[in-house]
Amino acid sequence: MILRLSFLGLALGVLAGCGGGSASGPGGNADLSGLTADDADPFAQLAYDAGYQSGQQMLTQDSTFSFERFREGFAAGIAGDSSEIAYAFGLQAGLGISADTLANIDANVFLTGLRAGIAGDSALVPEDVLNAARMVVEDSLQMRQLRAQAATNPQAAQRLEQIRSNGAEAETFLAEARARDGYQATESGVVFAITEAGDGASPSLSDRVRVLYEGRFANGEVFDASGDEPSELPVGGVVPGFREMILAMAVGESRTFVLPPDVAYGLSGSPGPGGQGGIPPNAALEFDVTLVEIAESAAPQPQFQIPGQ
Repeated sequence: MILRLSFLGLALGVLAGCGGGSASGPGGNADLSGLTADDADPFAQLAYDAGYQSGQQMLTQDSTFSFERFREGFAAGIAGDSSEIAYAFGLQAGLGISADTLANIDANVFLTGLRAGIAGDSALVPEDVLNAARMVVEDSLQMRQLRAQAATNPQAAQRLEQIRSNGAEAETFLAEARARDGYQATESGVVFAITEAGDGASPSLSDRVRVLYEGRFANGEVFDASGDEPSELPVGGVVPGFREMILAMAVGESRTFVLPPDVAYGLSGSPGPGGQGGIPPNAALEFDVTLVEIAESAAPQPQFQIPGQ
């Protein structure tokens, strides 16, 4: 299978936010009304989730864990102080975040998520929203690093040029797809046409499905295909654009669709076996897919994948 690795270091380290704490100070009640909106800031979504996951982990270790003591330690860590137990957990988190040179976490959102995790509350940001946010943040941080490296590193400069070239090719390919008869575009930018209607049920995020498919690059080269037998995959485990299409399909339906890079494999791409082949960075991908049947339900997978190699 081609896998896109999940965004690493979300628990404490590689996080990005939109500013410092609110007027109520770190750990106050943040305005979270926009966190699950389509246009919500993905950095804030990940800050909340990092706190939430940390809080859940702490809850499993000690159900009496003190959020207030953690908050004191968190603030003191940013200031450079030290102390013990829950305070020390907050200190460690604060010190780690203050040393991050890539971006600044929103301490208020992080701690709001942490408090929800400790309390055992349901996660505010659903997994499918987080998957999309992870891709946005990962690509943003990668480009920031790549631009800095390109000034002195020829390999980085070459990769930056490849990303730009592939991006231009993707835009041209998507514009051509949008101009095809019978094709339409979704809000995420996926361009698709229904080539055969289905009359069965539509899958949910927790389902596994069996599909016949063929995947092509913008130049028409086939990079992956199911062959004569359907491939089974978790709906929650595929890249966002592929997942969007599958969720909208009925059993028996066939679609042709083109995925923009940001809802496919993004700026990272996905290397093939041994680092050869695979999906290049910032590439648009075209698929012919038939939804054959819905298999048993399964928990959504944390990694992105498209069936195949």
